[in-house]
Amino acid sequence: MLASYVPIDWQKFLSFLEDRRPGLPNKIHGASPADLEALRRRSPVPLPENYLGFLRHFGGEDGGFRVFPRHFYLVRELLHEVIQDPLGWDPSRCLLIGIMESRDCEDPHDLFLDLSQADATDAPLVGLDPDPEEPNAECFPIAPSLADRLIIQIAWRLVDRPKKAKARLVAFGNPSSKGTAVPHLYRELVSVAEKLGFVACVSATSNTWMGRQGRETFALIHASQECDLAAMDLCGDDPIPIAQVREVVEDLGLAEPMSVLPD
Repeated sequence: MLASYVPIDWQKFLSFLEDRRPGLPNKIHGASPADLEALRRRSPVPLPENYLGFLRHFGGEDGGFRVFPRHFYLVRELLHEVIQDPLGWDPSRCLLIGIMESRDCEDPHDLFLDLSQADATDAPLVGLDPDPEEPNAECFPIAPSLADRLIIQIAWRLVDRPKKAKARLVAFGNPSSKGTAVPHLYRELVSVAEKLGFVACVSATSNTWMGRQGRETFALIHASQECDLAAMDLCGDDPIPIAQVREVVEDLGLAEPMSVLPD
């Protein structure tokens, strides 16, 4: 059964971007209708709506804020750089949305949407390194959907860093629950955050939620079926609300604190 994906509220994304980086949305531009149509004609399959929305708002000029810093993802970059004779991937199954700027790195991979698990709204984001010497290379998961990745790549990166206080709380699922434990833990963590006064900053999905309490206290909650866990990352300028959230979550037995690496 395919996942049910959520449309992105782009105005909410842009409003949060303006709030965190005043003036930046005026520098970021969407792709032109002509370039979008050219990309559509090149694709053998319809483009998911969230991807189209992303290109309409972020696919023309990056304004100095690269959503995918290691990849070419603007429409004109894709039209110019896209591989004409794909090796190692099926364009009817995997939609190429990002090409690695340099393969001289530890983990070279291009970005694709897995159309075998897509609906008209979105699809899982996967990575693959097309290699003529390994034509049967396997995709590996990056995010449950493009929307999930964008919440982190656009919204979470906009939080000013370094913050004075940080915490990570992790809840591990039960392998015997047949996939129901992690979604339940995720919903419980979101519910606790909302009860503590956190308000969603951008669109949420069934796997990723980001909220803010006051001006500078943030929570990112995400679920990972691959790792069988749900996690809550907290950061803020004031350690008191961070400690309060930790105490509530721990007292409820929802998650345990884990170490957080410094910036």
